[in-house]
Amino acid sequence: MGSPLSGHFTAFERYLRVEAGASGHTVRNYLSDLAQWDSGFVAQGLGSASEIRTGHIRASLEARMSGRRALSAASIQRKLAALRTFLGFLTETGVVEKDVSKSVPTPRARRKLPVVLSEEQAALLAGGTARIPLSARDRALLDVLYTCGLRVSEVSNLDWSDIHWSSSRLMVRSGKGGKDRVIPVLNETKNILWELKEASPPAACPAVFRSSRGPRMSTRAIQNLVRKKALQMGIQCMRRRTPFVIPSPRIFSPTGRTCAPFKSFWVTRAFRPRSVTPISTSKRFARNTTARIRSRARKVSDRPDARRDRSSSRQGQAG
Repeated sequence: MGSPLSGHFTAFERYLRVEAGASGHTVRNYLSDLAQWDSGFVAQGLGSASEIRTGHIRASLEARMSGRRALSAASIQRKLAALRTFLGFLTETGVVEKDVSKSVPTPRARRKLPVVLSEEQAALLAGGTARIPLSARDRALLDVLYTCGLRVSEVSNLDWSDIHWSSSRLMVRSGKGGKDRVIPVLNETKNILWELKEASPPAACPAVFRSSRGPRMSTRAIQNLVRKKALQMGIQCMRRRTPFVIPSPRIFSPTGRTCAPFKSFWVTRAFRPRSVTPISTSKRFARNTTARIRSRARKVSDRPDARRDRSSSRQGQAG
C-alpha cells in the first residue's frame, strides 16, 4: 500500500515557494507536519489522498492529543493549518474533490502571559560574570539578541555584509513575512561585533555567528546556547523567555545620556516588549468605551442649543 500524501509533496513545496511566497521556515514546518499526517494515514490503511475522510483526521488528532507526549492546542492548530493548506492545494489541482479538513474544528489555544526577565537577569545574561566569562561569539550573540530584538532565525541568517558600520545599522533580510528591515545598532553592540570580527579567523562562510566546526549556527544551536548560559548563571525557566519579552533594551548609555539611534519614535516603539492583554480586559474596555460615547452623545443632544437646532431644522423641512 502506497503513501497517500508523499507523492504530492514536491508539487506542494513548489506551490508554497513560488506561488504562495512562503518562507523557508514555513515550508520546512509544513512538510514536517505533513509527513506526520502521512504516517498516521498509512497506519489507518489509506492508500491515496482521495480516501481521506473527516473520521481519519479526527482519529489522527485524538492519537496526538492523548498519551504521555500529547501535543498542545497550539501545535494542533499548526498541524491542522498545514493539512488544510495541502488539501486545499490538492482540491484546486483536481487530485481530490472536496477538502474534508474544513469540517474539523480547531482546538482553542489558551492565551498565556509571557514570562519576563528582570533587568538584573537580562544584564547578567548579556554581559556574563567573572566566574562565567563569555566568549567573543557568545557575548556578541546575546548582545544582539538583547539590544536589537532579532528573532533567533534572523540572528542565524545574519551575515557580515548585512552590518553597516558607518551608519550603525544592520539589515535583516527575509525576516517575518519575507520582508527586509533596518535595525539601529548601539555603539557598544557595534564595538562587540567588531571585536568578534577581528577575533574570527577568515572563513568561506559569511555568517556572523558560526559554530565551532565552521558552518553557520542553526536556530536550535542558538536556543541551546541561550538556555545553557542562563542555567549556568542561575536563571531558571528560560523555556518561555525570549528577547521579545525581555525588558526594553538599553535605551540609555552607561553615562546616562540617551543613545542617538533611539531618539526617533518608531525605533523606540519597535523595541518595546510585547504586551498581552487578556480577552476579558479588552472586551470590558470596549464595552465601557462604547457606554461613555453613548452617554456623551445623550448629554450633547439634551442641551438647549441642540434642541433649538433640531426644532429649526424640522421647521425648515416642513416649510
